[in-house]
Amino acid sequence: MSAAFIQWMKIFSVGSPSDQTSHVARRTSHVVFRLILVGLLLISRLVAGEWSGIMVIQESLIGPGTGTSETGELEAYKTQLATRLKQARDEQRTQPPMVARIQRDDVAFFRVELERVVVATGGAVKLSENKYFIKGSKVLLHSGGLQMIADRAIGQAVAIAGGRRDTVALAPMTPPRPVPEGKPETTILGYGVFKYAVSVEGHDCQVLVAPDLPNPFSLACTATKGDDKGSLNQALIDLPGMPLSLEYASGDVRYRWEVVLVEKKLLDDKLFILP
Repeated sequence: MSAAFIQWMKIFSVGSPSDQTSHVARRTSHVVFRLILVGLLLISRLVAGEWSGIMVIQESLIGPGTGTSETGELEAYKTQLATRLKQARDEQRTQPPMVARIQRDDVAFFRVELERVVVATGGAVKLSENKYFIKGSKVLLHSGGLQMIADRAIGQAVAIAGGRRDTVALAPMTPPRPVPEGKPETTILGYGVFKYAVSVEGHDCQVLVAPDLPNPFSLACTATKGDDKGSLNQALIDLPGMPLSLEYASGDVRYRWEVVLVEKKLLDDKLFILP
């Protein structure tokens, strides 16, 4: 038996140490040993368990520009329209179906007006930045003034927006499309992606999907979303993973939707409790 092994046994022995140094060493080793076990447990939950982490999505409109002399004034108007569009979309997400249908006209108006301005000013305008916190069957969405938690385990979603708190039922999960055979088309943010055809607001386009990542649009789809046919959310719910990039032309303007951050980490369960 090696001297190192004998010393290790002494440190972890049940009997009382013969001196204060051995006692301190034994206690320190116990602490280190427990920390290692905790670390291994967390790693095993990430590797063997369901996915946990954060994703950040950005939406933008990109115009060609026409060289107008009133660009400065239009830039201010463009910012104002983008803010109003974001507010209208957040409010629409939390409304009952009948109210949501009416508010859809407001969203469409701000979108069309913003596209007209972007054509004149050129460049890109960010429509939104949405943060998704995902842990297994739970999804937390932060989208401007909207916070929403969806939990597949109980079949409900709770949303807070504009001082209102609403609880809605989740729709049954749509069976995902099959993953194509063969190698991925390319990689985005380190994840292999495959192309899928979708239709968004009447526009046919391609979306790049990472099957190794969860699809929060499927996890958090509410019963009222079925009334939102043709929307972006509806177009993404049957994809077999996380859509990472989507782009299409709308007249002279291009719409771009892309994931800009994927961070895999073990999230605390307390994060999925709204105040």
